[in-house]
Amino acid sequence: MVKRIFDLCIAGKEPMQIAKILKEDKVLTAKAHYAKKKGNPYNWRDSTIVGILERIVNSPAISA
Repeated sequence: MVKRIFDLCIAGKEPMQIAKILKEDKVLTAKAHYAKKKGNPYNWRDSTIVGILERIVNSPAISA
């Protein structure tokens, strides 16, 4: 899933657009286990996308 998010970002999609795509495709969120109990497991947010992308950019594999 991280690769797909990264690919969408590279393709020029903004976090809000990526979140919308993931919701439409019914991609489970990282916290789907808890969300299934309490609500919508497909509730992607732009802040989640930003956090994932920041971790990718700051990872040692990318920095090297």
